[in-house]
Amino acid sequence: MKRGLIMANIKDVAKKAGVGIATVSRVLNNSGYVKESTSIRIKEAIKELNYIPNEIARSLINQSNKTIAFILPNSMHLFFGELLYYTEEYLFDMGYKVLLCNSSGKRDKEIYYLEMLKNNRVDGVILLTTNDIEEHLDSSLPIISFDSIFEDIPFVSSDNYMGGKLAAKRLIDNECGKILYLGKKNIVNKRVYNTNTVKRKQGFLDQMFLNEIDVSIYEYTYDQYQNIDILLSDYFDKNIDFDGIFAMTDELAFKVANIYKEKAILPGKDISIIGFDGGRSYQNTCFNLTSINQDSKELAKALSEMIVEKIKKNDVKSTLVPVKINDGDTA
Repeated sequence: MKRGLIMANIKDVAKKAGVGIATVSRVLNNSGYVKESTSIRIKEAIKELNYIPNEIARSLINQSNKTIAFILPNSMHLFFGELLYYTEEYLFDMGYKVLLCNSSGKRDKEIYYLEMLKNNRVDGVILLTTNDIEEHLDSSLPIISFDSIFEDIPFVSSDNYMGGKLAAKRLIDNECGKILYLGKKNIVNKRVYNTNTVKRKQGFLDQMFLNEIDVSIYEYTYDQYQNIDILLSDYFDKNIDFDGIFAMTDELAFKVANIYKEKAILPGKDISIIGFDGGRSYQNTCFNLTSINQDSKELAKALSEMIVEKIKKNDVKSTLVPVKINDGDTA
């Protein structure tokens, strides 16, 4: 049998590199000191021999399977999809796999996932939730949060407050006088958990207050979102005389722009409409939506680096990523 058909093992790598098995193991597991020249020699031997480490065996030894779970409400959401994509790319380059857990925004499903993940020894969890689940966040499992704030859990978030102020300033610059804020209610058991939209709204209202401009507010609950098209249509049938609208997400802004277009009121000409997310999908529509841009790539980078540092038991600090306005045709 030809040598090329036999799978190489760690002994073969050690022999070819002229080192001990323990030294090869340190390089594979990125643990302990190994001279750079020796590390390079070992990696060259691994490549030449097409050596594939036994991940199962390594996970049993290290109590790690190099897997990070990402719990989020809906991976089909355009912004969440972008965030997930870039996070997986970064973590892959750092040697980790990503386990996707779609929660549909349901509290009981999030709790189920957290219990399952604790029992199945993932290395860490990135959590995106709007629910009251603080009592289920086990301190023994490395967890970081996206947007939501929990005690002793570091988070990554866009600067949502500044985003709200930027949206307000654009509508003010456009000389809008009858203005609407459109978003989702974020109160759960009388406590606010998801702070992103709360801060967007607050930044928007604070800037309008400074300019002595009144703002109408229309908010829906999470459960109502499945009927959001009907709700919006009914609302704007009775309240159509706005000349400036700030929507909590690009998706909402796009729906509103369509409603106004159907009524022969042109976004960007007869009314200013601004979204929030800045996903590429809505920059190439017939409206070329004006939006507050969340930098999904930078957010993913911050999430990836933070969870890996948390896994290594290093101190990490919560991070705010700057936002900017994407100039489109709707405001």
